[in-house]
Amino acid sequence: MADSIRISIITPVYNGERYLEETIQSVLNQTYANIEHIVVDGVSEDNTLDIINKYREKIAKVIVERDRSMYEAINRGIAIASGDYLLVLNSDDCLADNKTIKKVADYVARYPNYLAYYGDIFKREGRKLTKRKVFQISKQNLLHTQHCTLIPHPALFVDRMKSLELVGVYDLSYRYASDFDYILRLLESGPVKHMRLFVSIFRIHPDSISASGKLDQERLAILGKYQKDHPQWLKSLLYLLIWSRYKILNYIANKR
Repeated sequence: MADSIRISIITPVYNGERYLEETIQSVLNQTYANIEHIVVDGVSEDNTLDIINKYREKIAKVIVERDRSMYEAINRGIAIASGDYLLVLNSDDCLADNKTIKKVADYVARYPNYLAYYGDIFKREGRKLTKRKVFQISKQNLLHTQHCTLIPHPALFVDRMKSLELVGVYDLSYRYASDFDYILRLLESGPVKHMRLFVSIFRIHPDSISASGKLDQERLAILGKYQKDHPQWLKSLLYLLIWSRYKILNYIANKR
């Protein structure tokens, strides 16, 4: 039964007063009941703790401890999670609609035994909301894209027990791009399936890591760690083909 699938949603936060309440509400408003929301705060210095305390009785678990990065916070959430599947929902993102987790649980029940599942996202920049659709992709082709865009971290559900056994947790030697490394290790370890579902709304704003450019150096280091020595012409061709497919798919999606 889909309703028996427990989903743990981990929200790492530090000084997230601007958007955190919307994130929490998007979880509380889900029609699906079997959700464990874990909020991990790095001892915020703004009003984040006031927002957490406002909803504390409705949040399954709260951790308030200093951390070195959001990935340390995520690992702390993983350590106390009890769900069958894990989703990391950052404090400036939110779920796509109030039926999102129900749709994901139904999908997982219909297509069981995958190590992880990932869906599509919306990208929000100011008031502008655009669709970002992705597709089934292999580890090697993801490497050829040079980015982690085609498996969106805010739309990734992983089997908790299998992932801990086969993949482990996030590598804390990366402060900004550890999710890229983690996703590549997932693809190495077992089958990962794309769901044609919109899962989350990913917010781009001046204070976000994505907008800061901080992850580029780490991203290149991770690429060097995993990428095989293919001829440059082949790398360039695959890069062009994969990104062309992505661009065309989303051009059509946003024209509708």
